[in-house]
Amino acid sequence: IPTTISIKAYLADASTYAKLPSTLNIAKDVNFYNQSSVTVSGFEYDRAIKAARVLFEYCEDANGISTNWNTCWNSNTQADLDKRRVSFSRDTFAIRPDRFDVNIAADAIFKAGDPENFTFRALDASSNPSGDYNETQNNSFAGVLNVSNIACPVRNLTITPYVQFAVGLHQDDFSFNDIGDINMSIHEILGDEFALTDNDDTPDNIRLIMEHNVSFRVIPHHFNIEVSLTDHNKDNNFTYLHDTHIQDDYRMGAVLEANISAMHADDVNVTRNYIDTCYAQDTNLTLTLNGTTITYPGSTAPLTHFLYYNPVEDDGVSLNGGEGNN
Repeated sequence: IPTTISIKAYLADASTYAKLPSTLNIAKDVNFYNQSSVTVSGFEYDRAIKAARVLFEYCEDANGISTNWNTCWNSNTQADLDKRRVSFSRDTFAIRPDRFDVNIAADAIFKAGDPENFTFRALDASSNPSGDYNETQNNSFAGVLNVSNIACPVRNLTITPYVQFAVGLHQDDFSFNDIGDINMSIHEILGDEFALTDNDDTPDNIRLIMEHNVSFRVIPHHFNIEVSLTDHNKDNNFTYLHDTHIQDDYRMGAVLEANISAMHADDVNVTRNYIDTCYAQDTNLTLTLNGTTITYPGSTAPLTHFLYYNPVEDDGVSLNGGEGNN
């Protein structure tokens, strides 16, 4: 290389060797003044790319001596075209988004299976969606929805549909498959990260897209109640009213069976995390008389309450433990 030489440098695609198509891909002047190496900074690009190179433009005379860029690139004569030379950096590198983001507020509350409109973004340094970032969840990045209570049977929720970025953006109606207090993390998968080409010379905190974390809650969409009232006899047409506790025999009373389920929005799937060791709460069940008027023999006053015995309410000490009216 001559003592003094000026060349141009651009960003290029590592696989096609073509200049990256952007108005920001402006040539950088590289000036050697009695130096074998120089540092060039200020490269800027507005899109993501997994593997790029630096493209160098310079001139070469008839004797094979490299000459300044402006000796052949400023005109299009055949003589100048013949002198033009291009070379590329041996090292490849990635241009990645700066960080992940989603418009879920901290401590927000959602319902299982209920569609919610979210916008997932892979942002550049100017907080704009990163062009050409078209990655799908579980390929190079993960969206983990960890349930904070370790006693829950479902420790990780799923989000539907999967996040699939198109030019750094995915806006859609998303839903969650179960409930819980959720710690959500959007982060790259080490070993499959977008900037994998840099894993041999760039530390993780620079190479990886900055992860996004947010905590929120998902609750059941609604409760489903299935109730069955059965008289004591097999024909289901007679119940003997008596003081159940004194008799210590409840077979003569009617049996009311209630099955309460904390449901997903589809009204088919039961939320598995709504159990006493996880997120279930004390729930009140209110019974009311509706429709048919029931009267005592010889009286016109309607029956207004049920007498009942509930073994869950019996403390084993009180005389009428477990009994009540509703």
